[in-house]
Amino acid sequence: MGSKRLHVRFISKSRLPNSLFKPRDLDPITISCLYKLYPLLLLFDQFLDKLMWHVDDIPLQILYIIMTCYLVAMILPKDSSLLFKAFDIWLGYMCFLLLSASFIYYNSTLLRELDKNEAPTLDEVTHTLESVLDKVNIMQEEVLGSKKSRKFDKFNMKTFKLVILLTLVHVPLTILLGTRSYVTFCILFMSVYHSVYYQSTMKLFWRNLWLRRLYYFIWDNEATSNSPTLGKSQNYKLISESQMIPFPKSLQGLRGQELQVQLQMLIVQDPTTIDPESDYIHVKIVEYNIDENERKWKQEGWTPKLLPYERSHFCNSFTLMETNSPWKFQEELTNGWIWVDANWLPENWIYCDAQWNSLGANDSIACFTRKRTWKRRAFKILQ
Repeated sequence: MGSKRLHVRFISKSRLPNSLFKPRDLDPITISCLYKLYPLLLLFDQFLDKLMWHVDDIPLQILYIIMTCYLVAMILPKDSSLLFKAFDIWLGYMCFLLLSASFIYYNSTLLRELDKNEAPTLDEVTHTLESVLDKVNIMQEEVLGSKKSRKFDKFNMKTFKLVILLTLVHVPLTILLGTRSYVTFCILFMSVYHSVYYQSTMKLFWRNLWLRRLYYFIWDNEATSNSPTLGKSQNYKLISESQMIPFPKSLQGLRGQELQVQLQMLIVQDPTTIDPESDYIHVKIVEYNIDENERKWKQEGWTPKLLPYERSHFCNSFTLMETNSPWKFQEELTNGWIWVDANWLPENWIYCDAQWNSLGANDSIACFTRKRTWKRRAFKILQ
């Protein structure tokens, strides 16, 4: 009995229970288009497999990378003697011909097998399409970040940093190494990025604490909020710039703590129960938000012990800057401000991944951090 080779199709496990493309929901025109595009989907899927190192033949993969690097010789030959320059150009053209022949041979073989075998089922077509989309999404998240963490202002900041960094790196390296060597290096880097060897090496470097600090400082530092409802110092959220509340004449003689207690009751009181003959005053109402952050460790579980380059145990919800705990913060309230709420009101825990991207209200194996917000309102009498 002859041996058989099993080919495993790359399908994200997250899509198996809930497929994006359910056959019963597709109209006949869409199904017809998918069948016509099926050979192209297979080709693109195989290309992404090679780019992401989902291959069995590692030596052939390395050979393809070497020949791809030598393609640069066709455009940028070495500045040497005429004989070596001619050999360099000839070698580049030979690599180009071999890669072209391999590509044509694979395409013709694939089309021939599709003609001989039975037509693919609709499930096979949709699974291939999902496989392609999964791989494209993975590569997109590696460059732009995940959808949960990708915001417009943060994306612009990262894009600006990327342009600046690449500009500062490209120019001196091109001068130092030469255009040909640097282009070859870039092709080699993109070709081996997803390989096990490169990823393992990067994990070893990532163990260095200073390297991680440098990375988060330059590239992945958390952006501050630009919400227009924040205060000038971005320490609070504005609830009302000028709210009019009743002020009975019986309270006009009060001062100090007694006046504060009565004003607190008036702000939260139902307006229909106020004496209509009362005077009115204007107050500014804001809300202070403080995030409590914790990280999950293997032995200790959830603790306030966090990594040195990430947010602190207590931080401002808007700026993510370190701040005191709510109970210390309430003692530092600026003069003229009065607390509306008697106590801080905590929200439920929000569980996140290692990068503080929200995953939901329940703990799971994918959750490594969590946060909850403590809220308390304050007001100030406007003159």
